[in-house]
Amino acid sequence: MMTQKTKMWLGAAALVLSSSLLTGAIMTNKISMATTAVAADAPATAAAPAAAAPGGLVDLTTAAERSVNSVVYIKVTQNAKRQTVTVRDPFEEFFGDFFGYGNRGRGRQQEIETQPKRQGAGSGVIISTDGYIVTNNHVVAGADEILVKLNDNTEYKGRVILRADGSAKVSVSLVWGSGPADRETLVIDGLTTDYKKFFVTFTAGADVKDAALEILGEGSGSFWIGAVSLMPADNVEGFRADLVSILKDIGSPIYRWPGGNFLSGYEWRHGIGDPDQRPPRYDYAWNTVESNDMGTDEYLTWCRLLGSEPYLVVNTGFGDAYSAGQWVEYVNGAEST
Repeated sequence: MMTQKTKMWLGAAALVLSSSLLTGAIMTNKISMATTAVAADAPATAAAPAAAAPGGLVDLTTAAERSVNSVVYIKVTQNAKRQTVTVRDPFEEFFGDFFGYGNRGRGRQQEIETQPKRQGAGSGVIISTDGYIVTNNHVVAGADEILVKLNDNTEYKGRVILRADGSAKVSVSLVWGSGPADRETLVIDGLTTDYKKFFVTFTAGADVKDAALEILGEGSGSFWIGAVSLMPADNVEGFRADLVSILKDIGSPIYRWPGGNFLSGYEWRHGIGDPDQRPPRYDYAWNTVESNDMGTDEYLTWCRLLGSEPYLVVNTGFGDAYSAGQWVEYVNGAEST
């Protein structure tokens, strides 16, 4: 059976899910768990099934041994509930005492409270070979169902912007290990002296911390890389699906953007149009390079996905009123303006 132990983890409350025998069937709180895992040093197509334990339980000890320090996806469900609660009316109680007729049950009444079905998502980390998973307490608190999934065989989609001259040959690889089988390689055909966009799809053979996207040129001549983008294939309009789900559950009514010291040097005109043609910008506030992938249109898409109100903040540092007015026109005006 599964045990739950609460401990302090780096100063924050954390919950450790523990078991060498985790069931995929309905338990007291309907704990369910993925039953396959991929070894970090296995080919992309090799999956190691979990062994069946006596009594129909699923033994994930072997999977845990191969996946220590791996990140896992956690999905929780709270079933819909109806309960009777006592509701107090402080005004009725106060005036009952004030006028001397006493409470006599007034000011208190029974009501049926309905809580809708709720779902949320989070992540955890396998921290030992006997199957301990550490996660934040709020991720699983009050859950009726907990689904834990190992992040193996994740599909990624992306694009590269390339041009070349001479007889240069270019390949793009997703690399997740040091062995010859720990990569998937795509050869780029149709290169020209003008920049072209090429779409790529990869399936990772393991969940590792130091994976790499490798672009390799061979032959004579030169090639140039204009832009590169790679995301999980289940992304939602360019945003990670797990983050969208988590933030939707938080239900924040408003998001401000941009913010902080970064805003004092932000020029909104540099963040519109094709993201692949936007140059990265140096952020003088934090002495780093900002990729410029998140611009006005992406921010508004983000708010729409979350059901939140956008709160655009104008640059009053090195900006001016005219630029702020143009930004308002860009967001609210017709496409012809």
